[in-house]
Parts: sequence; structure tokens; C-alpha cells
Amino acid sequence: MFGFHRNQREAGGMRPFGKLSRSEAAGGVAIATLAVGSMLVGAPVVLRALPANADTIEASVSSKKGATAAIDRAQEEGGVLSTSAKERAESGEYPELTPESEPWIGRPAQNVLVDRAYTSRRVEFPVGKPVTLNNEEWATSEAKVTFGWTGTMRVTCNGATAYEDYASAGIAQNALNFDANSADWQDKAEAINYGREPYQLVVVDMTFENIDATSQMGDLGEFYASELGLYNESSSIGNYAQSGYFFAWSSCDHEVRDEHAEGDGVWTSSTFSLDPGASQDVQVAFWVPKREVEEVRAGKGEFVARIGDTFESEGDAGDLHYPSKAVSWRLDLQEGK
Repeated sequence: MFGFHRNQREAGGMRPFGKLSRSEAAGGVAIATLAVGSMLVGAPVVLRALPANADTIEASVSSKKGATAAIDRAQEEGGVLSTSAKERAESGEYPELTPESEPWIGRPAQNVLVDRAYTSRRVEFPVGKPVTLNNEEWATSEAKVTFGWTGTMRVTCNGATAYEDYASAGIAQNALNFDANSADWQDKAEAINYGREPYQLVVVDMTFENIDATSQMGDLGEFYASELGLYNESSSIGNYAQSGYFFAWSSCDHEVRDEHAEGDGVWTSSTFSLDPGASQDVQVAFWVPKREVEEVRAGKGEFVARIGDTFESEGDAGDLHYPSKAVSWRLDLQEGK
């Protein structure tokens, strides 16, 4: 959720999708990933086949064209156009992005994405109401957001629930991406300045209805649950405020067999198949410091769900992606049993 995802299929240097195995996480691979800037500990590397050219994008936008099509549609469906992260930082509502808080900011190509993600306006949608997300409309908007699909998906954010532990959430320990409360992980978190503190799970409930969307995942033709992110702009930890919490689990985790994958070609993926005309409920869990859950309960912050990335094509080098907040939902936190 923070940092950049680069297309690595051709490079052959990274696991193509899916979460890390438990043995890899225990061996420190997850924290090594975190240390270089990826809040998606062990989560998928995002591979996308972006629209080949401007003509393809333009042809996909049927009734409205140009950078306002997505915003116009969003407002028609009840979305409220909000300020940018940059404007909120300048007003003191949001931690200001600095080279110290974001290790990628000094690189010119990445700086373009940071600027795009933090200066574009955000549309906040109401919880519980379906919203139409056409990838090509948002790809040509000021935020240049891509969702991992081509065409249109209708998406509903149904809310978020806090659970004291994974057992209360009905999640098996061995199904977790990693256990943030394990001694091994806590040691590594402290070593990279996240500190030692207890975490709990916040589960975001989503419904995806496929209108005419096709996956940009090429080989597998599935959709990513990890396109979803959760953050809290009032977090005292800048990375959580700017980029979001750790991806922990999704209800659509399943084993995938892929000839391109490492080892025996079997890996766990947080993806789901969804044919046009069908819908699916998906739950995605995030590790959140317990004290931040308490702060939100006390009204000292708000959890916000977001979906999609801003992007920049680098030609043969692949495509860089940075988490966009242009499509967001402010959440009322429910209490799990």
C-alpha cells in the first residue's frame, strides 16, 4: 500500500502474485519487502496490461469524454468531491509528505506519481451504495487511476468491523498473510522503526458486481482483492496515514497453479473470478495497531477505504503504480464479537 508496484513478469525476479508462504514470512522476506517501502507485506505484485494507447481509452468512454467523465459520473451517484491530500496536509489535517517519510520521493519518475496521487482530488462515496467504476474513465481523469480491470465494475463498500484477534474474526492463523503479533514479526517491526505494539484486525466488507469488466491480470483472468486499501489520516505513524495498513487476509484467498510461478507452481492468491453479470462479496482484513482502533472509537480519527492505483508507464521497464486515494469511502467502525 505504500511504495510502487512494477510489472515484473518479464524480469522474472519476483513472485508473480499472491502472498508469501509462511516459511518465507518467518524467514524475514515479508519484513524485507516492508523495509524497501511496500506496505503490502507479502501481497501481490501488481501486474497490469494498461490500455495500449489513447485511442483505445478514448473509445471506451461512451457518453462523456475527457478528464471530467469519472468525476461527473461519481457525483451523479452520490460521490462527494473532496480536497486533495496536499490541501489537507497544508491545512494541518494530514501528515505532510517528506523525503524522510517516503523513501521513494527523491526519484524523478516516482515523484511524478507522488505528486499525482497527492494533488488529485478525492471522491468520497457513501457506504452501502453501489458505485460505478469504469477503468477507462478513471484512467483519463486527473488522478489517472487504474483498478486492475478493463471496463466497468459496480462496487459497494458495506463497512468495516474491528476484531480483537483473528480467532474472533473467524480467520485461521495459518490463513493469515502474516501474524503481526508474533514475536518474530514484532522484533523485525521494531528494527525498522515501527515499534513493538499489539495489533488487531479491521475487516472491510466489499461487494463487486461485474458489469462488463475483464481482468488485466493476463494469464489468470482474475481480480485482485488487494486493490483495496485501508488507512487513517490521523495516524501518528506517517506511513499508515499516507499509505495504509498491512494487508493481512482476504476471504477469496485460494491456491492457484501457474506454470510461471516459482517452485512447484502453486501459490496462494488473493484474487477472485467474476463473470460479467455476476457479483461476489469479499472481505479484506488489515493489521491495525490496537491503540489506533481505540483512537478511532474515541473520535480521534477515521478509517478510510480506498481502491485503485495511480500509474506511470515506463515502457520496457514496466509500469509504476502508487496508491491513489481518489476513490474512497469513510467508514463507521463496527464492533465484532
